[in-house]
Amino acid sequence: MLEGLLGSPEADPAIRAAAALGLADIGAAEAVPALLGAANDVDASVRQMAVCALGEIGDERAEEPVRRALDDPSPALRFQATMAYPRVCPARDQAIAALLRATEDDDPEICHLGLRMAEELGPDEGDETSVVAPTLLQRAKALLEHPSPKVRLGSAIILARSGLDAGDELLVAAARGELRTSEGEDEAAALELCGERGLREAVPALERRAFGSILSLRQDPFAWQARVALCWLGHPRAVAWVLGDLRARSRERRALAIAAAGRARLEAARSILLELKRQPELTDAEAVDEALARLGERGST
Repeated sequence: MLEGLLGSPEADPAIRAAAALGLADIGAAEAVPALLGAANDVDASVRQMAVCALGEIGDERAEEPVRRALDDPSPALRFQATMAYPRVCPARDQAIAALLRATEDDDPEICHLGLRMAEELGPDEGDETSVVAPTLLQRAKALLEHPSPKVRLGSAIILARSGLDAGDELLVAAARGELRTSEGEDEAAALELCGERGLREAVPALERRAFGSILSLRQDPFAWQARVALCWLGHPRAVAWVLGDLRARSRERRALAIAAAGRARLEAARSILLELKRQPELTDAEAVDEALARLGERGST
């Protein structure tokens, strides 16, 4: 049915675009030929959703039309193509080249997406230090000076995850609220990386965001990430919060504390996690196992 709607010239463009997304949602590989046709539709929204769907399905037959869309005059279509291309391109070097071009796009949204997709593509085989290919890592360093705060912070995150300190000042600025981004995922990552990288100059900002102040009217939306960061830094109040909530009556509070203990590699939580492992009725056993596995990677406070 969806495939029929997609190829129907009588159907409203909004319906055809929705049909493309529906085919992506169900992973309809058999609909790839129809989606390839829709990638050339006269309506821009249908082309965008067709390219999006082809990326979600990840079929290599889509490589050529998606590559063409990378150079489309429409930023919206270039955005979808930037997301889709690494997923349909069989040649890693070509995917890397496309993402490098995306980080040179005049549209900061596309530039930022190029960084995101660089992380999805991952490092070269055997590289255990970086999270992206070497050329993309070098590009991230250059983008620390980009006019867009979103792009600068995205670059700093890649560098920090690759063990480099070139963007640490931007992470601290994000924690302090001096560098703002509309990307909640990046803001959350910046806070946690402040802790993971031992950036103690961020502690006052992290404390404010984690626990608020007398004048606070509402909790910071990233309070949990700030507390995790403080746990990385051995902050007594944050550590006490995790250890206390691991024994909380609320299953939800226990779940959040288990996740925090794992993310912060909080060695002080090990004994309680082992107790919880022996009482699977109290929490999600898989989450406990994951937290303990993280503690096995590296100890903390």
